[in-house]
Amino acid sequence: MAPRRLPTADLLLFSAVWSEGAVNRLSPVFTDPSKVKVLHGADSDILWLQRDFGLHIVNMFDTG
Repeated sequence: MAPRRLPTADLLLFSAVWSEGAVNRLSPVFTDPSKVKVLHGADSDILWLQRDFGLHIVNMFDTG
């Protein structure tokens, strides 16, 4: 699924296919404390994003 902006909310939906380019583009969003990130079952995702890409997600809620 490609990124899609909903007209009624500031919400970004996407299916995660990670590459270094994708992480670089999404890093400003994931590290912005003013934006809430909602992920599902992200415990292992967080570990490898930190390990493989040095990405530390800020202000996240995990529904898993």
